[in-house]
Amino acid sequence: MKHLIFLVVLLFSYTFLIAQDPHFSQYNTSRTYTNPAFTGTDSTLVLSTGYRSEWPNIVGGYKTFTFSADQYVRFLGGGLGINILSDNAGNGTLITNKIDITYAPHFELFKHKLVIQPALSAGLFQKSLDWSKL
Repeated sequence: MKHLIFLVVLLFSYTFLIAQDPHFSQYNTSRTYTNPAFTGTDSTLVLSTGYRSEWPNIVGGYKTFTFSADQYVRFLGGGLGINILSDNAGNGTLITNKIDITYAPHFELFKHKLVIQPALSAGLFQKSLDWSKL
């Protein structure tokens, strides 16, 4: 039982350890990056990409790429999606890579007049710092 509690605490502590996400001026182009509960709200396949190059004329600028895809899957009763993020700060000084798989079940209430759609997201996160470039 102690091991199970430790594992649950360890899994949920990850969400509290993230310090900062990249900022996008066109954040609404990748709706599942903004809010994973948007996964599968359309019945068609939704693909979106984003690229940010901040301070390109200064050595050590920021370059960020995002890709997301999501679709409603009928036999799962909800949306299924993927988010990919790659952030390069300072010409490789700080590199962040992230990939998430998202599932958002649809719960219809009151004869299909209200839909509640929470989301579950699991993924891999890698952050590396090149100390020689500091």
